[in-house]
Amino acid sequence: MCQKVIPRLGALILAAGASSRLGQIKQLVSYRGKPLLLRVVEMISPQVDTPPLVVLGANAEEVAAVLPATIPVCYNPDWPVGMRSSICCGVSNLQYESDGLLLVTVDQWLIQPDDIGSLVRLWKQNPEQAVAARYADTSRIPVIFPKSAFPLLLKGGSGDGAAAVLQAMSPLAIEMPRAEFDLDTPGDMLELRGREYA
Repeated sequence: MCQKVIPRLGALILAAGASSRLGQIKQLVSYRGKPLLLRVVEMISPQVDTPPLVVLGANAEEVAAVLPATIPVCYNPDWPVGMRSSICCGVSNLQYESDGLLLVTVDQWLIQPDDIGSLVRLWKQNPEQAVAARYADTSRIPVIFPKSAFPLLLKGGSGDGAAAVLQAMSPLAIEMPRAEFDLDTPGDMLELRGREYA
């Protein structure tokens, strides 16, 4: 009797941006008592099969200081080019074999563990397909890419993350309205503070 192989999932946490519109380092913004980056690490780690890799860029030393020593990091020297370069950097520096890769950002502060859990469960049932969050009528990050997509993610370049790769793969989608909230501007900060302990 053949034993069913459970697909292994890795993760990239994209944390390289300079937060220029926000006016402060968003990775270090405190939300419910923790820096956003640490919150994401603690939310993602139990749901994947290898330690998540954090991609750093702007303010790398300050940002890395909030991470546990057990969390691997890589530095993207091309971070000003955009998120796509950070994805390429992260995929190039993966330290563990995996059958899929979860991509998350630091600033989608309203996402909860059960949102990520829904993505992971659907992907583990369909490990050859991409699975993405759907909000604002579009499939977007957070997203899980199957291993077959890794070569496409390695192409790097500028632009809006891995949107073109995702669209080409016709992903399965999970409705995730909380993913629409991010942290880019002072107005977003007011929204975060208004909901912090709501």
